[in-house]
Amino acid sequence: RPTKYSRDDNGARTFSVLISDEDEAQKLKDDGWNIRPLRPRPEDETIQYHLPVEVQFKFYPPEIFMVVKRNGDYHKTKLDQDSIDSLDYADIIDIDLIIRPREWDNPNGSGVKAYLKTAYFVVQQDRFASKYD
Repeated sequence: RPTKYSRDDNGARTFSVLISDEDEAQKLKDDGWNIRPLRPRPEDETIQYHLPVEVQFKFYPPEIFMVVKRNGDYHKTKLDQDSIDSLDYADIIDIDLIIRPREWDNPNGSGVKAYLKTAYFVVQQDRFASKYD
């Protein structure tokens, strides 16, 4: 639904990938990616960068899985537009992602926009979850 963080009801969501290496951030920026510096905190000695990534379900929905470890085995649940919000408050301990580029060009400029293609979010279960499985 439209909120101050989402322009319309097209199912788009965003997150950012942190890029700590300045040389890598510059290479990506030189290639046209939308790399932005983070506002430095007083205790930070180096500048960090981030890449905004869009999660779009309208045209090319991504493959997104929430993974939990139960009794030594990994179990995955596929998430869709209606269930992705289950990650909002999850204790995420590991992430594997594939980001796909989409080049754009208009009279105001050009660049590369980042879209999520595939993601596996490994979440920490609370200490009672396995008891009641």
